[in-house]
Amino acid sequence: MRPLARILVRTVCSIALRRSRLKIPHPNPQRRAWSEADKALLGTLSDNDLGQRLGLSPLHVRHYRESKKIPVFERQLHEWTPAEDRWLGKVKDAEIARRTGRSVEAVALRRQKLQRTPVPAIARRWTPAEDRLLGQDDDAKIATKLSLPVGTISARRRFLRRPAWEA
Repeated sequence: MRPLARILVRTVCSIALRRSRLKIPHPNPQRRAWSEADKALLGTLSDNDLGQRLGLSPLHVRHYRESKKIPVFERQLHEWTPAEDRWLGKVKDAEIARRTGRSVEAVALRRQKLQRTPVPAIARRWTPAEDRLLGQDDDAKIATKLSLPVGTISARRRFLRRPAWEA
């Protein structure tokens, strides 16, 4: 509208006022009229989410929502129950997330907030037969045979002070 204001030697405000009185839509899509469906969504989503959905800036959505005196959208946060808190540090975060419908990150944050340590991974015991294999063949072949990472095989072999296999 600025170029038009310069050509007509008018202020931008006077041109905007005239356009609105003549019901001419604003040339900027950010300033488009709100439909009834758009208005119905105000307060049901965050300003960011609604802005993305409608192709508007969150600030534009916020200003319009506030002008209509619609309260801000408040996400319903799931409160932690004492029973769920007792699981933290005793059950794996992924399992708690599955049971409660929360994200693994949310479970980890709650566990850290309560200063609980994560559930340690269960270390499997090595059998004497598996120990005898170490150093008898290439670590990669033994890893495939035992379905373990190569690093685990080589670490166990070094722990037992066995030399690496040479062809």
